[in-house]
Amino acid sequence: MNRPASEKNGVDVIAAIQRAGIVGCGGAGFPTHAKLKGDIHHLILNGAECEPLLRTDRYLMIHHAAQIVSAATAVKQAVGAQQCTIALKGSYQEEIASLERAIREQDAPISIHKMKSFYPAGDEQVIVAEVTQQVIPPAGIPLDVGCVVSNVGTMYNIALALEGKNVTHKYLTVSGMVKKPTVICVPLGTSFAQCLELAGGIPEGDWMAIAGGPMMGRRLTRDQALEASVIKTTSGILILPIDSLPARKEQITLLHMYQRARSSYPVPPVYGFMSPASSGTSAGTASDYAPDGDAGIGWKHNGQPHPEKCGIMLRMWHLRNVCLSDAVTAPAGQRDA
Repeated sequence: MNRPASEKNGVDVIAAIQRAGIVGCGGAGFPTHAKLKGDIHHLILNGAECEPLLRTDRYLMIHHAAQIVSAATAVKQAVGAQQCTIALKGSYQEEIASLERAIREQDAPISIHKMKSFYPAGDEQVIVAEVTQQVIPPAGIPLDVGCVVSNVGTMYNIALALEGKNVTHKYLTVSGMVKKPTVICVPLGTSFAQCLELAGGIPEGDWMAIAGGPMMGRRLTRDQALEASVIKTTSGILILPIDSLPARKEQITLLHMYQRARSSYPVPPVYGFMSPASSGTSAGTASDYAPDGDAGIGWKHNGQPHPEKCGIMLRMWHLRNVCLSDAVTAPAGQRDA
């Protein structure tokens, strides 16, 4: 008997994902069964893991490649995607070898895309552009160009769901100021303190922690970290000195951010390709964008006020690790400071 495309070995793939309580392991935690609904042409697995110090996804690709590839094949068939690609950095030689071996053994209809090492290689908009050469519209999602991006950790959980297992455990990295940096698998709800014990013990003295990676993770004091617990989106626990760069960033004032932004004029030419978010005008060259000295960090396009203050700058400053928010304006009387 022919099985429906949405089933594997008699199991409804999407229903199994929902029953297992699977959410995205890449950080956002969006319900995976909902993410897989729509007109999907290209399923992309994110194995870039571009956050420094984290090794969770790399561990899974080395030690559980067969399950990741099997789940990806099942999901590809269930959603009717024409293509499936695993995107990861070309420098991940052991991970690539493990995945290629699993693909050969299963004769899976999956390709591997080797990316260069840069940040943020793991951003889903960047991955879609790298793999498909398509650009997601402003404020859009990958589905707008027929793609869905799913973390390899999420795909591993899907493999378990197809075996009838719910999400009850989490792989995560414990690193930084610990005696034995490691990747562990613990039950959901395990305290960070217990995780630190598995990495050699709780560090002495004062320190700060990051739940996740150093670029996008949530910063915690020592006391907050010792009271925290592992949840479905916990990708790592990093222990850092109290005077480390992430800790100092928390102390940057709004005026300091503003002065950093002012030092950046003019906009680099590459941003001429970006259409203003809500202006309704076509993209121009760098010379078309000029700073508006009378409106803080406001911008003008073709002589007219840009409707989104500094919106076009936001992603650039994120990449350059500068803390800049939309519509930041310096306090009155301090714009020339």
